[in-house]
Amino acid sequence: TEVLVVGATGHLGRMVVDELVARGASVRALVRSHKASSFEGRERVRGLVGELGDASSLVRALEGAESVVSCLQGGPDVIVEGQLKLLEMARRAGARRFIPSDYSFDLFALSEGANPNSDWRRAFARQAGSAAGDTQVVHVLNGCFLDMGVLFGFLGAFDLREGTMALWGDGTAPMDFTTYRATARSPALAPTESDVPERF
Repeated sequence: TEVLVVGATGHLGRMVVDELVARGASVRALVRSHKASSFEGRERVRGLVGELGDASSLVRALEGAESVVSCLQGGPDVIVEGQLKLLEMARRAGARRFIPSDYSFDLFALSEGANPNSDWRRAFARQAGSAAGDTQVVHVLNGCFLDMGVLFGFLGAFDLREGTMALWGDGTAPMDFTTYRATARSPALAPTESDVPERF
């Protein structure tokens, strides 16, 4: 299995590359020029210099790729426009699956305006239907990251310095938590399994 990972040098992206290799996949890691040597010497991993905004480098990276895993982060210009462009090019290249950079709680159950990051990802999902063609789009909905930088960081669920915690809603809503390492297994499963649901 040939898999292109975009955003491969990020924290989650590197773990996804590791999990794909562990499952026997051959990985193409799209990297920026200043990170060209990031995967040198790695068995079954080939670093390809390119940019999301550079169509010619994407065409080269996508040639022969069976699936594309996006680990991109950013605003709507990346999550919506950038990933839609990548999906369209993946479809034209004949990729059978595209895994967008969701990696979140069930963002489809959240109301519009409650979380801008989720709004962008739903906007991508709405438009992906017409862009995907025969390419299956698989949304990985793993729950909130338990890692220190997230649950104890920007989400503000726990403030260890103040000794407080925050609740969403009325405090009775169930919440799912996971880790980056556990999350990385799902986008590695999606390209390598024969039958995968559109949301898991």
